[in-house]
Amino acid sequence: MKKRWLLLIIIGLLLIGGGIYILGARPRVIKVGEKAPDFVLPDRNGKRVSLYSLLDKPVILVFGEPGCKACVEFMVKLDTILFPKFEGKFHLVSIRVPMYGKFSKREYTMKHSFVYLIGDEKIKKKYIVRSIPASYVIDTKGIIRAWEIGNEPGVVEEEFVRLLTELTKEVSP
Repeated sequence: MKKRWLLLIIIGLLLIGGGIYILGARPRVIKVGEKAPDFVLPDRNGKRVSLYSLLDKPVILVFGEPGCKACVEFMVKLDTILFPKFEGKFHLVSIRVPMYGKFSKREYTMKHSFVYLIGDEKIKKKYIVRSIPASYVIDTKGIIRAWEIGNEPGVVEEEFVRLLTELTKEVSP
């Protein structure tokens, strides 16, 4: 009888402990409508750039690595689809983050200019980047209007074009 009660108590404690762990272990996500976390990161030349210094125009913030095929494909989509329609009306900011703990030796090759920053694990944690490419559309008030993980078909072509059309109406060239 004592063994049965002891077993029930142990099972109960395990269930309670497991429930607490699961509830506490839920990953936080950045939500649309939240203020985008500011950052100050170096570009390739060592110049320090902050997100908030770029908010004179909407910002598309992309976390990626040129050694990642999906990241390169995503950046090429941005380059070929968005720049012809919105050139000069938004900032494209690529934050290079380590993939598997290291940087590749590759570089992006793009027709149009973009802000290229060198990130680290801290910025990945700040934006809760778990896989790349990860992208955010941020308005001129610093509010996240959309975010996307991966290189899903239609995201740039439809969602980003729709958002930039809306956001660039507010911005004079």
